Amino acid sequence: SLCSKRASKKEKNMSGCLTQPLQLRTIIPEDYTFEQALSEITSVRTQLFMHSAYPYITARDMSRDIYDYNLIQGYVLWMSLIYMVINLIVDASYISIDPRMRLKE
Repeated sequence: SLCSKRASKKEKNMSGCLTQPLQLRTIIPEDYTFEQALSEITSVRTQLFMHSAYPYITARDMSRDIYDYNLIQGYVLWMSLIYMVINLIVDASYISIDPRMRLKE
């Protein structure tokens, strides 16, 4: 299990995965941009995970299969759209209910 390191009740109620930290040392040239440095660190970390006993690639693919990101993004988009429409309706209703909010001519 990816979450097998959880021992206490507090840790079991946490979300995410607890794994052993991986110490990483690599030399990054000074002329690298932040994106290039981050890409280099990510590639070194992936190589280390691939050569360790931790099934990094398998775990990554399992998490992608378990969570349907397109469905989650669609749900968040629809909920935000509904929230904006409800706020627009409430703002428009203030004008018709409260005479102090009407536009002056």
